[in-house]
Amino acid sequence: MLTRMDLINWAGTKQCEGQLPELIRRLIVASHSSLERIVMPFGASVGRSGLDGFVSGISASSYVAAGESVWEMGRTCVPASKANSDFKKRTERTSKEDQQNLTYYCVTPRHWEKKSEWEASPGPENDKIINYWKEIHVYDVDDLIGWLTDCPGVEAGFSRIIGKGLAGLRDVCGYWDTSIASALHQTVPFCGGTRGPQRCSCGQTRMEMSFGQSIPSDLVCCLVRNG
Repeated sequence: MLTRMDLINWAGTKQCEGQLPELIRRLIVASHSSLERIVMPFGASVGRSGLDGFVSGISASSYVAAGESVWEMGRTCVPASKANSDFKKRTERTSKEDQQNLTYYCVTPRHWEKKSEWEASPGPENDKIINYWKEIHVYDVDDLIGWLTDCPGVEAGFSRIIGKGLAGLRDVCGYWDTSIASALHQTVPFCGGTRGPQRCSCGQTRMEMSFGQSIPSDLVCCLVRNG
């Protein structure tokens, strides 16, 4: 299983910036059954202005409050610094009325020793920020490890991405890449009637799937049609 040091080491990589919101998004989707809407750009889209994430759901789950919530994330070595900056900006730009109906989440894959203190009284020690958020929650590396443990499918996919496979556990994409795709190239006739890794009418010679990417429907169709 993944360890807290796996996440902390990953936090030190540039790739973490685009992968962290993707990980949180997938954890929410996997564990929040009453989810109604989620907006959480990831990958190349993390540079967009605005909130890191917005979530809406009817009822609460273990990690997500009921109703609407806003999410801010960072991977900096000193979590409080980024958290203070984000919190000040979001509080100033969100009306008192809106804050009263929103839960605020701060997420970091680092260890944050004083996260509980910040959660209870957010902002710099000498410049506390007056706010009216309905609730405020902080998730650090230990919370993320617990969340991943509760969502083994997400944990397996994420482990593959950071190069640490889990014994006896593979996500769908990993299973396809390591077991199914190579077998199909040897045994399944592709469009045009030939066998082997030839280019299919869907334009793919092999499965190229990133963390959580779905199997292209046109390739699935051609395999079924010619299988």
